[in-house]
Amino acid sequence: MRRGRRARLDAPERQVTLRRDPDVIDRSRVSGPGRQVRINAIPREALARG
Repeated sequence: MRRGRRARLDAPERQVTLRRDPDVIDRSRVSGPGRQVRINAIPREALARG
């Protein structure tokens, strides 16, 4: 298996800094692997609702 750089994405992610309440951070950390995907899903769902 080759190791190296990830493949380029059509829509690359951007790095930002967000402030979150401690309970939100703690809850996401306890939920285990995949937390970034779950955290990203929350605003996406809100945007879809309009």
